[in-house]
Amino acid sequence: MVKTTATALLLLCTLSACQLIGIAANALPQTVKAKYIGLKGQSVGIIVWSDRGIMIDWNSLQLDLANSMEAKLRESKADEVKGTQWPFPAASYVRWLRDHPGSDSSPITEIAPKLGITRLIYVEVHQFRTRSERELELYRGEATASMQVIETSPGGPARVAYTEDEIHAVYPKHVPADGLPNLGDSRVYSGEVDALADQIIGSLVTHETDDR
Repeated sequence: MVKTTATALLLLCTLSACQLIGIAANALPQTVKAKYIGLKGQSVGIIVWSDRGIMIDWNSLQLDLANSMEAKLRESKADEVKGTQWPFPAASYVRWLRDHPGSDSSPITEIAPKLGITRLIYVEVHQFRTRSERELELYRGEATASMQVIETSPGGPARVAYTEDEIHAVYPKHVPADGLPNLGDSRVYSGEVDALADQIIGSLVTHETDDR
């Protein structure tokens, strides 16, 4: 009887240890490798595009998202962005597009060589909201976007070197699909811009994440 009890206790302890190891492993940050590694040592710019409907509601989205992405890439210590240069502020690309009506209908590979940079990160925002689709009094940021990285070289043609579709971000994380009350559009807008920037640049630099 004593032997059986000791065996059972040993088995219970062993199982508990395995479970604890599993919990600890899940709690550790996971390293995520960059999917595109061509920014190192390059001169880089960011253009964000969204349709007129989104811009009516969020007229500073292009600039806010581009600034957030650039700030995160500048602050990153990842090898993929060592020596990266940012010769022009994000606002200059917004101004360039506004000064060249009709440019938004041109292929991005035709626009990139005119900007004086060797890499263009081009983002299209397809959806952006700060409130639940079903309950307008509840707040939950949600956005979807796509990204292309355009490579250019002096005297040579531009080419699309990397494409990613269906980039999705939610703010706040881990909340009911219908959202939460009393957050406010301004707070959720800022949080959603930041969350979307994180999702986009996550493909451009190796980083750690604790998302599950």
